[in-house]
Amino acid sequence: HVKLEDKMLTWDKDASGATGRLSPKDMEEVLSAYKGFLGISENGIKLSQIVEEAYTRHDNLSDATRELVDALFGRYGLVCVDADEPALKRQFSEIIYQDIVEEHSSKYIAESNTELEKLGYKPQVNPREINFFYMTDGLRERIVEDKGLFKVNHSDIKFTKEELLKEITDFPERFSPNVVMRPVYQEVILPNLAYIGGGAEITYWLQLKANFDHYKVDFPVLILRNSAQFIDTRTEQRMHILGLSQRDIFNDTLQLKNEWIKSHVNIQLTLKDEERTLNALFDQIKLNAYKIDKTLSQSADAAKTRALKLISNLEKKMLRAEKRKHTTSLAQIENLKAKLFPSGGLQERSMNIAPM
Repeated sequence: HVKLEDKMLTWDKDASGATGRLSPKDMEEVLSAYKGFLGISENGIKLSQIVEEAYTRHDNLSDATRELVDALFGRYGLVCVDADEPALKRQFSEIIYQDIVEEHSSKYIAESNTELEKLGYKPQVNPREINFFYMTDGLRERIVEDKGLFKVNHSDIKFTKEELLKEITDFPERFSPNVVMRPVYQEVILPNLAYIGGGAEITYWLQLKANFDHYKVDFPVLILRNSAQFIDTRTEQRMHILGLSQRDIFNDTLQLKNEWIKSHVNIQLTLKDEERTLNALFDQIKLNAYKIDKTLSQSADAAKTRALKLISNLEKKMLRAEKRKHTTSLAQIENLKAKLFPSGGLQERSMNIAPM
């Protein structure tokens, strides 16, 4: 599927096996709809032709996608390879066998996850005991170990250790790394000095360092990539009218609305001064009560807590009442946030080059 503004364009297909091996022959309807979104500008027409040629001239998604990516970025030096190529998988075959049989990645990544969580990072992926799929045409299923045999889920395929080694040696392309082993494979066949990724991707790669070290595969320098935000003229004008800066819009929606209300009313909506006065008053009450009976100090504290809670609730009611007077502006703030941070995330995760 692909998101186009507020619509989701979906290729409905009942399929199994590796995604890259799916045939795009029944994509005519979705291709036609996508081309409609690209528009009739010079760039739109050019991209329509590129997309149509890529997805109608090939028998599988991998080849189609490689042609599309090459057409868009090949002139900048981008090289596309087929990671299923047996010659490439053969370079990885020793690690495939070791990791399936000895389950090193599961151990090392789980340990790294624990350490990262202590530092406040939320793991992006969790390893399985075996982090490889077995793959043939129409089949891509996890490999699981059961009483010394290595079985392929939802099939009758199984291997002893010896049979597994022979299968990997003869047909390495049938073994597909999952998300935690794919970077290791990537760095084995195409070593990099650095990996440039987004925030979640960098955290994900940090989980893998110990596993790389175990297999003596060079771990690239991790670099946080730049992100950009697109603010069109109409949105910029709306921000100006609302008095919101580009820095302001990074606050969460509730905070943004509360701060906007407080800065656009002529009356005081916080009761901080009153809270301070109340604290001082009850401190004096507590002191006087203590002089009479030491046990009364607890009653004074309880009364103070109740009074402060009443003040806090009243402050919230005042803010809600003021918000009701500015429904239109607050709705515009919500719409701005939804446009600039779709589903609460960065634009780059949902924006598309269509329409052109």
